[in-house]
Amino acid sequence: MFESKICISMLITLAIIFLIFSEANLKLLQDYIKFIINNLQFLCFGFLMTLGSSFGQTYFIALFSAEVRNEFALTHGDYGILYSIATLFSSITLIWLGRKIDQIDLRWFCFLAISGLAIAAIIMTTAKTILLLTLALYALRLTGQGLMWHAAATSMARYFHINRGLALSISSAGLPAGEAFLPFLTVSLLTIITWRQTWLLIAILIGVGLVPLIQLLLKSHKKRHENFLKLTSKKLKENKPMRQWSRYEVIRDPQFYNICLITLAPAFIITGLFFHQVHLTELKGWSLSWFAICFSAFAFCRFTASISIGPLIDRKSAKKLLPWYLLPLIIGMIILSVSEHRSTALIFMMLAGLSTGSGGNISTALWAEIYGTVHIGGIRSLSSAVMVFSSALSPAIFGWLIDNNVTIDSIIFVMAVYSSAVSIMAYFRFSKYQE
Repeated sequence: MFESKICISMLITLAIIFLIFSEANLKLLQDYIKFIINNLQFLCFGFLMTLGSSFGQTYFIALFSAEVRNEFALTHGDYGILYSIATLFSSITLIWLGRKIDQIDLRWFCFLAISGLAIAAIIMTTAKTILLLTLALYALRLTGQGLMWHAAATSMARYFHINRGLALSISSAGLPAGEAFLPFLTVSLLTIITWRQTWLLIAILIGVGLVPLIQLLLKSHKKRHENFLKLTSKKLKENKPMRQWSRYEVIRDPQFYNICLITLAPAFIITGLFFHQVHLTELKGWSLSWFAICFSAFAFCRFTASISIGPLIDRKSAKKLLPWYLLPLIIGMIILSVSEHRSTALIFMMLAGLSTGSGGNISTALWAEIYGTVHIGGIRSLSSAVMVFSSALSPAIFGWLIDNNVTIDSIIFVMAVYSSAVSIMAYFRFSKYQE
């Protein structure tokens, strides 16, 4: 009860601070209302695609880890290696499949991605061997975290120019919404039915509910895409049109990899820590129930940052915001590495949520600002693949370090130093935008 009161109090405090100190919050609210009304159908598409991607995210799959490890007789390290292998291959596949969103109708792309997620859930339900389990994890990571999130973010960045930040904010809010509610619902289901039956229920929900709903929301997409092509053609005829980079050109651009050093940091760090959260809580002397409460704080702060960062992107540009977005995560990791008080978990999760919530929108908008929107699907699939690749490595790397007697506090502190270094590098790279 005491822990719950602390959590609620800090969340209320954060909400009050946000309302008081956010720039022109009244105008912000008015802009949101007007923008949502005018683009409700397409924004709902983005939100639901992002929400649906939750079934392929680490935090959700990890809810079944105990049951899966027990049934397949896997150790923590064994399961971590399988998960990393599946995620690694999903990132490689994403490089090829992700660019298809530039080449085929969005309605078909989404239909195939969502149907693939439903099939992945069915494989998870029926898997009886290690090979099928790995295949299920691969398909969940590819379709959920990969293609569905990619479809939502790419669409918002491509079809919204003036209000790109707002669109990305609203669309990406689907993930913290899932983080806030799905763990509780899933844990509750696992007390009633088996983990395999839960995945079967998820497959039915996706196939019967999400597939037709997304197609309905994209009913008028043909007209939207035609308007986008006309606008792009008009810009290309202007005297100084923005250069539209191809993915091949981006691959050869050193700046792309320098930027990836900072944009992939949250995925690598958060995935590694969340995957080994049991080890973290045991060493810190915290209960898992307390850490579960902190997940709600993480989701709330992620949602707050995701919603509030959009107008800042539109007003100040993603280039200007990029060097600063890791600052909350850096502070949180430093505090987490030196303290064992249970409030540390809450503080870290809140600060990590702020960086994670803002980072996804900043990076997606950044690619559009630097490389244009004509080939944004292929470019973003490349960056997403790098991100997924990094999230594939951290569970195995963190696990190997832990097995070799490197303390979790040392790992966290090194990650804080790394995040600080890449943030400073980004500041000097985009120094002309910091004025």
